[in-house]
Amino acid sequence: MKNNRLITLILFSIYFLGCGGPRLDPTHNYVCLRNHCIDVELAKTENEHAKGLQGRSTLGKDHGMLFIFTKPGAYTFWMKDTLIDLDIVWLDYARRVVYISPNTPSCKEEPCPTYTPDGRAVYVLEINSGYASQLGMKLGDTLEFRLRQ
Repeated sequence: MKNNRLITLILFSIYFLGCGGPRLDPTHNYVCLRNHCIDVELAKTENEHAKGLQGRSTLGKDHGMLFIFTKPGAYTFWMKDTLIDLDIVWLDYARRVVYISPNTPSCKEEPCPTYTPDGRAVYVLEINSGYASQLGMKLGDTLEFRLRQ
């Protein structure tokens, strides 16, 4: 009986202390797929939405930007003044992947093409080009948000 309690205590400690998963900085925001987490900057306002990742020449391997909208919509994105190629991932209210624009090229000259999802979304995640595929991300996957409020 004592052994069962000890095993239970150890398992709960591992679970609650996060020994089995990635170590995350509590001062950062993360979007996670299975055991892999991406450190994200948040874009919540119209100005932040408009700026996005424009002007950035690099984006860390496990970094991205999460756009948060107030209501579901078919939000159109473009790559004007964006210097790096990206994967753009649209998520619904339940944080399920509803559309992926893989390997979306930076826009070198106008007019820049636009990218619109097939479905409605509340969140849009931008990550390095090819990273969604590398993570095995696919339509219907549910992402976990670990956002500090």
